[in-house]
Amino acid sequence: MCEEPWKKGSPVKWFEHSSIASANKKIKPVLQKYGAAGYGLYFFCVELVARELTPQNTSCRISWDSETIAADLHLTTEKVKEMLAFMAEKGLFEADKDSYTCKKIMCRLDGTMSQNPTIKRILNNFKGLKDA
Repeated sequence: MCEEPWKKGSPVKWFEHSSIASANKKIKPVLQKYGAAGYGLYFFCVELVARELTPQNTSCRISWDSETIAADLHLTTEKVKEMLAFMAEKGLFEADKDSYTCKKIMCRLDGTMSQNPTIKRILNNFKGLKDA
């Protein structure tokens, strides 16, 4: 039913994603202006930052260029640049010349989500459903 990449030896990185993120006062304007494309771009970029965080790399920089992001998301490079600038203007990212960072990701990191009793119960219940 679900892939379990951690069983294949791949690292799994987690960050908190609020189930009400779409109602966030900084994200709402992105949704209203760009719709799903803007929302998807935002979380795509947050994922890019999260996957590259290491004890040696805490820059929180979006390392991919606009062209590469545009190709993956089937957007134009100009649209990606426009949306990233808008997101920085709204305080979702920090802008520095032609690059962006998302330092707020540090607030969303959790050592291990599975240690949370509620998450443990959810995972145990899911495993039970998967085996059925």
